[in-house]
Amino acid sequence: MARLQQKIASEGALRAFEKRSYGLIGHVINYHPESYQCDCEEHGPGVKLKDFERHTVDVKVLMGKKEQILKRVPCFVYSQGLISHGLRRNDRVWIEFINGDPSMPVVTAYYREPSQLQLFWNTFKYALSNIFQEFRIGD
Repeated sequence: MARLQQKIASEGALRAFEKRSYGLIGHVINYHPESYQCDCEEHGPGVKLKDFERHTVDVKVLMGKKEQILKRVPCFVYSQGLISHGLRRNDRVWIEFINGDPSMPVVTAYYREPSQLQLFWNTFKYALSNIFQEFRIGD
């Protein structure tokens, strides 16, 4: 019985270790799109991208008290819309490291500040839903 308990505990510990991930938050400096050409500051207009450079970002991260720039970090984030402009300068990104190796960063999530128009519509939708919620509670 003790062996079985040890085995279950060790398997649980291994699975818990797999779920934990080390990552950093960074800010996009340049985005290199999923196309043959890139118009970023580094490449300039009309320069053909190499295969490994497509859909990558250059990111500024804070490691301790030191600021570091990671170049050509692959993105595992894709747009849901029909027309995608990819990531933009100053988007916040979450960077994870494959198997915890700091030489293998990957962007797995991003956050973009909403525009003034998006803020207006979201505020309007929440206000409207609150009005309908009040009518429904009164039933």
